[in-house]
Amino acid sequence: MRLTLRIDSSATGAVTRHPLIRATRAGPSVSRAEAIVWHDTPSFDLAAAGLALSESAGIWRLERHRPLGDAPDETGPWPAAPDHRVLAEAPDAASLTLPPLAEDTPPTPAASFEGRRTTVPLRVDGAAVSLTLSRGLLRAPEGECPTARLTLEGPDAAVTHLARALTAVLPLSVPRHGLAMEGIALAGGEDRIPAPISVPVPPPEGGTTPDAFAHIAGTLTAALVALAPAAASPDGGAEAGHRGRAASPDGGADGGVEAVHRMRVAVRRLRSALALFRPLVSNPLFEPAATGLRALGQVLGPARDWDVFLTETLPPVEDALPGRRELSNLRKAGSRRQSDARAALTAWLEGPAFRALIVDLACLAAAPGIDDPPPLADFAAAVLGARWRKLSRAAKRMKQLDAEAMHDVRLKTKRLRYAAEFFAPLFPGRDARRFLRGLTRSQDRLGLYNDTATADSLSRALSARPGHAAGLVVGFAAARASGIRPKIARSWSRLKRREPFWS
Repeated sequence: MRLTLRIDSSATGAVTRHPLIRATRAGPSVSRAEAIVWHDTPSFDLAAAGLALSESAGIWRLERHRPLGDAPDETGPWPAAPDHRVLAEAPDAASLTLPPLAEDTPPTPAASFEGRRTTVPLRVDGAAVSLTLSRGLLRAPEGECPTARLTLEGPDAAVTHLARALTAVLPLSVPRHGLAMEGIALAGGEDRIPAPISVPVPPPEGGTTPDAFAHIAGTLTAALVALAPAAASPDGGAEAGHRGRAASPDGGADGGVEAVHRMRVAVRRLRSALALFRPLVSNPLFEPAATGLRALGQVLGPARDWDVFLTETLPPVEDALPGRRELSNLRKAGSRRQSDARAALTAWLEGPAFRALIVDLACLAAAPGIDDPPPLADFAAAVLGARWRKLSRAAKRMKQLDAEAMHDVRLKTKRLRYAAEFFAPLFPGRDARRFLRGLTRSQDRLGLYNDTATADSLSRALSARPGHAAGLVVGFAAARASGIRPKIARSWSRLKRREPFWS
């Protein structure tokens, strides 16, 4: 396993002094100067393709820094915390084959790193592990900043043990960008760096079940890292972020509200992936990762619920009854609850629990530990079939189901949808796309129906004796839910007539 973590530059001196490092040192450290220059076009065309062109000590390299699009990188699964992959190297740039560039201008120096690289040999639980600390300054025409990386390389169990032990006492984290992309961001190319894949798909044809798990867990972990800064932002107000609304993967113009929504979905997808693959995996990190994701979901839930209440549930009532003081007071009370929920989320995301969770997930993705796995397509068909049967049983007599039963149907629909998104690309053809569209439509309508119960719960949370304004909100939500029930039944009727695409 190779794991590259970010460490605060101010804490790098504590690494080699850490008692665990001293106790496991297996030889003298080797330190040398390090200088890297990254080249790109003025429009950062290489960065936009997830690539970097580097030159160090007379060697030129074309590096891959992130898989692109809706399919994984051609080199296989992509764990959350490698720094880069070398695609080709040569003694000069002319010998490397670059992808087509939007500009005729050849790449020129865009950013650089100057510092020192120190490698310390360790022996952890009898296994050889290499610890490399790279620290120095990133430079670009726009300025410079200190940066540092800690890379651990060795057997899975030993690297995992060391990474978790160091994360507990040092400010380590999974980096949002590799070192090259951090330099490009400093040079002004932040907007050209591709966002993480939001819906991971299986590896290319011939990929294995371990590959699928590694890629799903790795890309979703990278998404959590990318979304965390915007989700933790205290100024992500309640004026953005609506169900189904397009937004950038990192929160973008929609600010923290949209980032919280997308982060909550990423957590749910990750929990679904852990549940899917858990029977095949023997890895001690599974339980800590599942526990951490559950805790993160518990702080994301209230933040998202209050966002929805203030941006989706309350506005139609205010539009229909403008100028009502009681509605204005209700909004103010809700905004206070939203601020409290966001503060709790911010504290969690900026604290040690989130850093530890992300490192656990990165280690889990890099070493899935699946023994004698079944063929990926067979595994996918079995999982999808089991979840489809559970949903079909729960959705019988859809028109007569009460609110609690509808909630259960919504959860089972969501779980099937996540699994179908993971595995649908294994089954080419239009059937998978149509099934997914129908499943998504059903889940969206079930979510709107569920908003009534959430609106009632949040309105009651604002006061032990909900007043007229709360009654208006709940009444509007209930009326909308009444209108959506026939649509839910029609969506389900159409969906169950479709032939499962995995059959």
